[in-house]
Amino acid sequence: NDPADELAPGDWCGVSPQIYNVSIQDASGAEFEISGGSGEITLKFNVKVDEDQLPLRRLEIDWGDDQPSTINTPRLGMRDKPDAQDPFSFPHVYQYNAVFDPGCKTDPTDTASCRGYSEYKIHILVKDNWGWCSCKNVSSGVCKIASPISPGSAEVVCDNQYPSPDPSSDELDTSNSWILVNTLIRVKK
Repeated sequence: NDPADELAPGDWCGVSPQIYNVSIQDASGAEFEISGGSGEITLKFNVKVDEDQLPLRRLEIDWGDDQPSTINTPRLGMRDKPDAQDPFSFPHVYQYNAVFDPGCKTDPTDTASCRGYSEYKIHILVKDNWGWCSCKNVSSGVCKIASPISPGSAEVVCDNQYPSPDPSSDELDTSNSWILVNTLIRVKK
């Protein structure tokens, strides 16, 4: 192995946690619509972590709205949930907000340009006991963006950059650790 090559085999022995079976209750397509200005959704998903890298140390959901992220960082960690019959489950209430209305983005005070609905996209991040984060750019289970804190160190720095809240611009999502939920939430006034 070339010691200068940070991604050389032998320098990496961790596996990124996997997030899968992501769903929103009653959503059957790429969009889930809530009428009446507000409503609750339930996000469900499974997480698999390598047995040697348990427990989970961080589970965070960025709901894509102006509400705080849901963050679980138990002192003793938490178990993964690889069984499809027993997923993690998190409820969240969405409300119409002109800031997230695609027509109002250029000028929220110009209500004539508003479309009457807000759009939100959800992202999930998990981190295991070794510091490995979920990864959307995976090759053989290794996150390509993660890098050691110092050459030769096994400690990994997660890409904790928050994802773009703009549902229309996936190219702005430069974070590699946040996994995008493939269902867009649309709240109509």
